[in-house]
Amino acid sequence: MSIHSYRRFPKSRLLFSCLLCPLLALGILTTTKAEKPIQQDATALSPDFVIERELKGGETHTFQVSLVAGQFLYAVIDQRGIDVAVTVIGADGSQILKVESPNGRFGPEPVVMVSDAGGDFRINVSSTNKQALAGRYELKVIALRKATQNDRDHEVAQRAFEEAHLKLRPQRTAPSRRAAIEKYQTALHFSRRQVIVTGRLLHFSPLEPPSWNRVNSAKLWNS
Repeated sequence: MSIHSYRRFPKSRLLFSCLLCPLLALGILTTTKAEKPIQQDATALSPDFVIERELKGGETHTFQVSLVAGQFLYAVIDQRGIDVAVTVIGADGSQILKVESPNGRFGPEPVVMVSDAGGDFRINVSSTNKQALAGRYELKVIALRKATQNDRDHEVAQRAFEEAHLKLRPQRTAPSRRAAIEKYQTALHFSRRQVIVTGRLLHFSPLEPPSWNRVNSAKLWNS
């Protein structure tokens, strides 16, 4: 461009260009920064991990555990004055399971799972009631190991209890009631066997597993 051509370039347009370039650059940087995903801090779980925390209504606390395929995780969230729901999110972002036992603001919420694939899993402990008063809970890792056959049976029993309580029981029909009782009995059978073999009670419901019978299982339907 010649000197004469440069002089013919309107001063207002030149001034506009000078002002626009920095703004465009700033906009690009701002957009890039906004699109960067925000990672929520998560507390890492490990064998024999124990922590007690306060949780308020509507809050969610996130924990993370790294598992390999075929690894068994057994953790218990003990509610101490606040009702919580526990969800496990897989490495691909999908929800693997949800635990919400019929025990109100006190008692255990057990997480029992054998990982099908390796990766980082998130465990969310949430208070679904935004109006709930603050309470406390304890999270304890009871087992984190390569799964045994007994561990796999434990997972089957836990899934049976969860299906009975969360899926079948709310339907309140005669067929779903019979199916729920059968699922409760599956969990009861495994729990009784554990008591005989190890002397330990497992966490399935507010009822102590050894005292369960067909009538007690049916009572859960109307609770």
